[in-house]
Amino acid sequence: MDTWPDEIIKLLDENIDFFYGWECKCATQTSAYLHDEFVIRFREVLKKHNLIGYHCTNLAIHEIDGILASGMIAQTKITLINRIEKMKVNSLITEQVAGELKRTNQAAADCRSDMIWFCFFKPYLESECGIGGFFQYWGGESLYGCHELTEIGENLKKIGIPCIVKASVPMSQLNESYLPEKEMFRVFLKDRGHNISEQIEHEAFSEKDISAENIIDIIQYPSDLFVELSGCDNWINLSL
Repeated sequence: MDTWPDEIIKLLDENIDFFYGWECKCATQTSAYLHDEFVIRFREVLKKHNLIGYHCTNLAIHEIDGILASGMIAQTKITLINRIEKMKVNSLITEQVAGELKRTNQAAADCRSDMIWFCFFKPYLESECGIGGFFQYWGGESLYGCHELTEIGENLKKIGIPCIVKASVPMSQLNESYLPEKEMFRVFLKDRGHNISEQIEHEAFSEKDISAENIIDIIQYPSDLFVELSGCDNWINLSL
């Protein structure tokens, strides 16, 4: 909370009655109408600010340079095919592997297309089961998810560098249903000594590209910071 804007702290302090009964067990709920009305107001304030997020991935050197220069692009079927072509041009995959990757992927799926996912907490909290695959395979889950335990999947393991992209994500770019008002209420209440039973960790996706000026760092394996953020030195079943 030390980094939260004064505007947000003040708004929460002045309106605590409208949400604390909803996000902790130690108070009576206000009316649903008053609660929902405050949530709408709070969301509009959130959209003026950014959140620090972490994107777990595996990138080739030219992709790291591209993100630092031009930012992150929300993946679609077209952008994935372009990435595969660049990998082929750079002799990082063969023509045969490139063809199979372009034929078999989930980049156009509604649950994946035009999204850039971030966790707004230290990634190690997801454990190796939650984030290990992002680091082990090049191409993202929409690609490697179709090729795990295959020869193509083994090819994807041999290319790229495990990376954590740290970015300042505009909350105005998050899908409306993924704004973190509940999680922020809980953090605020926990700081005030209330007993919080629900999680405060938040994940969401940006529906727009992330500009280069919002890229804070690309933390690469095996740096100490990468190991700290990923927790990979404590993994049991996976290794990088």
